[in-house]
Formats: sequence, C-alpha cells, structure tokens
Amino acid sequence: MDTGPNDFFRVYDMDGNELWKHEISGTHEVKMELSYDNRFVAIKMPEYWVYPNKTDPYHSTRKENKLYLFDIAKRILVSEEDYTP
Repeated sequence: MDTGPNDFFRVYDMDGNELWKHEISGTHEVKMELSYDNRFVAIKMPEYWVYPNKTDPYHSTRKENKLYLFDIAKRILVSEEDYTP
C-alpha cells in the first residue's frame, strides 16, 4: 500500500511487475489467497474508502466487503464482487 493523499493498493507478480493498481485510502486487514495452481489470487478488502470526486478531497465513499479476483498469468482482473464475511 502506498502512502500519501492519493493512496494505491498494488498487486505485483513474483518478478515485481505490477498486475493491478486500485486507488483507495484507509484499508486494513486485507486478505490474499492463491489458488492451488498459483494462477489466481483473490483479494478481500473488508473496508476501505475511495475518493470518486477528484475536485473535492474531503468527499469519500466507504466500501465494504469487496473481493477482487485476478488471473495472474493473463494479468487481468477477472471479477469484482461483494462477499459476506
């Protein structure tokens, strides 16, 4: 996780190549799980904030229980879903 006024959560492969970047702020307790064949990674974010309006730095939206699934080999986001904790 980067730090600063516009934070980013980044996912990298084992070679240090950036797979995904998501602009967020204030996340914690992020959980990552790999598939048995190491092809997919699931990222669960129980709570974080986004700033949808770039012109108003004080306007933020709270997001909860988001799950992001990545195909590591293809370097793409497969799905963005809500999950039940």
